[in-house]
Amino acid sequence: MFIMKNRILLILALITALPCAYSQTQKNKIDYKNQSYDMVFDKPNCILSVIPLDALPKIKSLTIRGQLGNDDVSIIFDKCTDLEYLDLKSTSLKTFNITDFSKVNKLRVFKMPSKVRVLEVGSGIPDYDDLFKDCLFLEDVELPSDLEYIYCNLFNNCPKITTITIPAKVREFVSEIKFCPSLTIVDLSRCANFYTYRLRFNKCPKIKLIKYQSEKPRVFINWGEPNAGVCYYFSPNECTVCGYKNCTLFFEGEAINAKRNPVNNCTIYCPKSMMTHFYVEFNEYNNKLIGLTESEMKEMKQKEQRRIEKERQERELKKERLEEE
Repeated sequence: MFIMKNRILLILALITALPCAYSQTQKNKIDYKNQSYDMVFDKPNCILSVIPLDALPKIKSLTIRGQLGNDDVSIIFDKCTDLEYLDLKSTSLKTFNITDFSKVNKLRVFKMPSKVRVLEVGSGIPDYDDLFKDCLFLEDVELPSDLEYIYCNLFNNCPKITTITIPAKVREFVSEIKFCPSLTIVDLSRCANFYTYRLRFNKCPKIKLIKYQSEKPRVFINWGEPNAGVCYYFSPNECTVCGYKNCTLFFEGEAINAKRNPVNNCTIYCPKSMMTHFYVEFNEYNNKLIGLTESEMKEMKQKEQRRIEKERQERELKKERLEEE
């Protein structure tokens, strides 16, 4: 009996010593089979105290909550070369300065730290440096929920990005978005506090619509020539200082500074009661004017709101599928 008991204990000890396919502590969950890590950090700059250095290149999915430092982030973007999913949303990080994504070039989904208020790279207008550059597999980026100021070129050569959703608190948005052939939507519909945004699109041939709503005056400035086919909506209290070509413009109220910054070869929808004003502002630049009655304008807005909601639901479903993968 004694010998049998010792054999059982020995077998149990050997089983315990074997590598486990799944490990879980009170805070951390690690799925070795799928290389998925869900971690909670108690202090910043401690990643190598929690995850061995030689394990980092194998990680495919990484979620970190709690305290996070810039040194942690630098190591992630340098060593996690197989990373496909990265969630830093629920961390303490308040700045994000990584611009080199070359070593995490398999990344598909990135949820940025929610407490970051400013995204700033470079020091000139419009010669800002790029934030997400040459991210060939990147499909979905969740920008910080506390974000207020964007002073960088958000995306450059990200062929799988289809939608960019700007968080509700953003007040100023200065950016160029380029070489994103699948991009169709830049969604500003949550933003009610804009006072300035300057956007330029380069080689984004599929983009058709930029949506926004605001109840506060703001300035929209577009330098350079946007892609043909882009549709811009201007609210009644919006001051526009812009120059457009081969686009569709929808005005709910008076257009300002149109002569100073000519609009060329555009289709312009405006209130029928203001056709005279828009004719004086836009007629000499080969534009097509279409006047809408109040009911037609209301119907057009309702149609657009339905489209916004439908596309929002589709994006949420897509996010859920990406996270499940």
